[in-house]
Amino acid sequence: IMIGRVDLREPKVNFVSIPRDYYIEFRPGEFGRINTAFHYAGENQMSRERYLAKVVGDLLDIRIRETFIVDLTVLERAVDAVGGVDVDVPCPIIDNFVDPRTETGRRLLDVSPGIVHMDGFTAAMYARSRHGRSDWDRARRQQAVVLALRRRVSSVDALPMVPRLMSELSAHIDTEMSMSEILDLARFGLRVETRNMHGMVLSSGASEHFRTPEGWSVLIPNVEMIRWQIRGLFDAP
Repeated sequence: IMIGRVDLREPKVNFVSIPRDYYIEFRPGEFGRINTAFHYAGENQMSRERYLAKVVGDLLDIRIRETFIVDLTVLERAVDAVGGVDVDVPCPIIDNFVDPRTETGRRLLDVSPGIVHMDGFTAAMYARSRHGRSDWDRARRQQAVVLALRRRVSSVDALPMVPRLMSELSAHIDTEMSMSEILDLARFGLRVETRNMHGMVLSSGASEHFRTPEGWSVLIPNVEMIRWQIRGLFDAP
């Protein structure tokens, strides 16, 4: 789960990644991981977008105006549609994923440190890998891939690809925003200078590990510390 704060006046964009294992109360006496909020909404005949916005907004004490629910196909297709992305990889990663599209049913991820040109499959695996300190390192990799995609789309030779990109991705995005609103937001994003883009992953100190009676390993969020970190992000240079 990633929150984007857009300041149209600066212009400026801030990102906050939310650990998926935060354990929250959906209704009195009903608990679950925060990343299952949209499944919970669907099972209870509620709007997935609005319920997810409420749950995350209540946790962070902010108002979320728009919500996008995307599947992994979006990332793969977006990266391939612009000819791949260049990601700054800080450490080597070797991982292995289930992928029924291959002959063996598996797909290997093997990247070295440095600037790595990634196709859609590689970028998606890099964003999914739990290599390192689990959710926190993965969240940083996800932000790195998103920013690499933004750099690629904003390059001169990639700009003509934007309409095709939006057309391809529209079938894999659930949102209440219209396509024209999404295009306006995309154009704004391309105008923001890199120095005015700030990303943060909520620290491990903002939660504590807990095992539920069902045996799930989850994170109990420290609401006060989380909100303090969020306020610091929006005031940061």
